[in-house]
Amino acid sequence: MRSAIAFVVDGLGAIQLRAHRAHARTLSQAMPKKHVAQTVYPSTTAAALASFLTGEWPGVHGLVGYRALDPDRDVVENQISGYGENGLDPATWQRSETVFERAAAAGL
Repeated sequence: MRSAIAFVVDGLGAIQLRAHRAHARTLSQAMPKKHVAQTVYPSTTAAALASFLTGEWPGVHGLVGYRALDPDRDVVENQISGYGENGLDPATWQRSETVFERAAAAGL
């Protein structure tokens, strides 16, 4: 059996890391200037994590930023914390299956 671990650091971009290298010496020394990870656009937590978990671009999976218009209620909602208390249904916002859902459907 093979497994993997994904280490996600939210809000730690290359520019922020270089600007605060004294606070993160080990990380900043381990990252040469030419080694910069790329992300999706927009590079918000909602869009990037949904892309990571679906393998799709934000325009495909539907989570495009922190806030988006809920057309059913004509209200701008937070796509990080708006679920649950505001009655948003995640299945209507995230239009793509996750890699886990596709793996389960394939019998993995």
